[in-house]
Amino acid sequence: TAPHAVPVAPRPVRARASTAPALAAGSAPIIHTPPTGAPRTGASKGTMLDDTARLAAVELDQLRGASAAIDDSGKPKTDDTMRLHAPADASVKVLADGSGPTDALPSDLVSAPVRLPRGSIAIGPYVAAAVPAGRRAPDDMFAQRYLGELGKCVEQVLASEAPIHLDLLARRVAAYFGIGRVTQRVTDQIKVALEGRGKLGPEQNIVWRADQDPAGVPPVRVAGTSATARREIAEVPLSEVAAAARIVVERANGMSATDLVRDCARLLGFARITDRVSERVSLGIRLATARQLISIDSGKAHLLLDG
Repeated sequence: TAPHAVPVAPRPVRARASTAPALAAGSAPIIHTPPTGAPRTGASKGTMLDDTARLAAVELDQLRGASAAIDDSGKPKTDDTMRLHAPADASVKVLADGSGPTDALPSDLVSAPVRLPRGSIAIGPYVAAAVPAGRRAPDDMFAQRYLGELGKCVEQVLASEAPIHLDLLARRVAAYFGIGRVTQRVTDQIKVALEGRGKLGPEQNIVWRADQDPAGVPPVRVAGTSATARREIAEVPLSEVAAAARIVVERANGMSATDLVRDCARLLGFARITDRVSERVSLGIRLATARQLISIDSGKAHLLLDG
């Protein structure tokens, strides 16, 4: 009988630490439109998913000091790129610590403080533009003879919904031309039609009407019950989230940062506070503090003395 082979235990291999230079504190590039990411400071234990090819082997504690979730392409993050997950209170901890780093916010958004009297921010239901679907054929959207009609359709959407995310604007207008799937070609044609009718503000892919000031404070639009009256949290401009935070603090000055995240999300119409909602709202609250719409000290949110 042949002798049994004796299994040999593998030699222990010492793990090599990864420095993850792209995530070093203070060196991360600016996030222009972080629909799913949120800033992290100190001992935040967030981990990045969906980018396993690059970060799957990085230990949780190696992400400490990361200031933001990064999209190397410079495009808005989606579920198909990378998502920053964290414990339920991680984003609140950033707020409770005080000012925190602001490199996760577009610099143009925080360049000028805004001081407003109480009750000056308008709030109302989100009203979608009444754009009929399938009025034209898909090819008509790219035909020169229909460029004026395309422009009028863009104007109609902006009149009701600006500031609006470019993707949402493209979906509204594409539906008019019978297009169900928005491609880069569709988006590029929308940008052509925006000439003289709208403008892109400091937050990437947020479109404003020509008569609106992107540096100002927009009204807060509350989600409705119909599908067209609801937006994804990533489609809500950060400046609108910041405005919602101001309204919440006006109603409950001195509330905790944890409650502020929850109540701000609910004010915008998000009853279910998912990680994505919490992260986006937390970033909007950070913008509110940077613009001096509110202040957060020792985990409590307050109006400034002259606010």
